[in-house]
Amino acid sequence: MQRDLRSIAMGAVLVLGLAGCSEASDADDSGKGGLGDGDAMVVRLSPSQLSQALPSKLSAPKGWEGEQREVVQGSEAWEQCEQQGDLTCSGLTSLGTTRFEKPYPSKASMKFTLLAYDTEDNAKVGMKELVTAEHEDAGDKLKPRTVKAGADDTDAFDETYHSTAILRVGTVVAFLPGKHLPQADHLRTFAKLQVDRVKIASAGKNPDA
Repeated sequence: MQRDLRSIAMGAVLVLGLAGCSEASDADDSGKGGLGDGDAMVVRLSPSQLSQALPSKLSAPKGWEGEQREVVQGSEAWEQCEQQGDLTCSGLTSLGTTRFEKPYPSKASMKFTLLAYDTEDNAKVGMKELVTAEHEDAGDKLKPRTVKAGADDTDAFDETYHSTAILRVGTVVAFLPGKHLPQADHLRTFAKLQVDRVKIASAGKNPDA
């Protein structure tokens, strides 16, 4: 699968202008919001919340440049997902992307993709298939990493000049493929930024406030 999911068609997106080391949950109960699923509180995102959860230009670290956030929902999200081939699209409700770039000195980049599902089980399956596809792409170059970012499930690895984190927070799967990251800790930093924004947005708050 293309690591940056480039096949999201610009004409179809709703622009809102506002490894593998698989780990058990490193989240705590205080970070969970969203709607109830039985007795447990499970993080969920509406399309507008997903847009807010994606890292904004304001949240880009010093020296990094953020891009516009793009979101598709409903049948458009499902169609875009189907085109990827390596993603599980059952139960997908919305999909969004953005990117940070650091032009100097190494042309580093980090792509953020969020996939919101209707149930936690569908999100678990979606993450499992994504992890499997990325591991197969990396092959014997894959070097597992431990990244603690407060997610319910995490898989992270390095592969040549790529550093990737795949995380699940409730019904949301985050896919963060980085390239030429200047520091090893940048992957954890961006993973935590994304997880925190998902939790804040699911609680009905603006992560940039």
